[in-house]
Amino acid sequence: MARLPRGPRLKAIAGNNKPYYLYHPSSHKVSTPLIKLGLSAYYSLDRIELEDKAMGWRSGIQAEIMEKSKGKCALCCCSLLDDEIKMELHHVQPIQFEGPRTRLNLKALCTECHISVSTAVKTKDLESIKNFEQFGILKNVSRTLEHT
Repeated sequence: MARLPRGPRLKAIAGNNKPYYLYHPSSHKVSTPLIKLGLSAYYSLDRIELEDKAMGWRSGIQAEIMEKSKGKCALCCCSLLDDEIKMELHHVQPIQFEGPRTRLNLKALCTECHISVSTAVKTKDLESIKNFEQFGILKNVSRTLEHT
């Protein structure tokens, strides 16, 4: 019998002379399944985006957060009941900063405010982040960034 390279094992299927390979699970990386938009639930940064999108599918949570905010953006106080202004769910303590995935960690923001807050976090603008923390829009972000 010929010697096979290290790693895969070659065996013959009963009744079929074609060989097939058996791999030890630790010898190969498993490719992650890709889903719509090219995002993968197994990649941590994609998972954050997918979970945010999933929150949008759960109308019960949106309604609860909207009721809690009395139909207004938590930052600029514009009405989110207007069809022209889209409500977005915002994590007060972002998931990337070990924020909990609970309803208590969510606030309703208009798209414009949500972009402002997200941009401040992505660019690590400490002055803006501290302002948002004073308004209760962010939590524990500046402290985490100062220690890194």
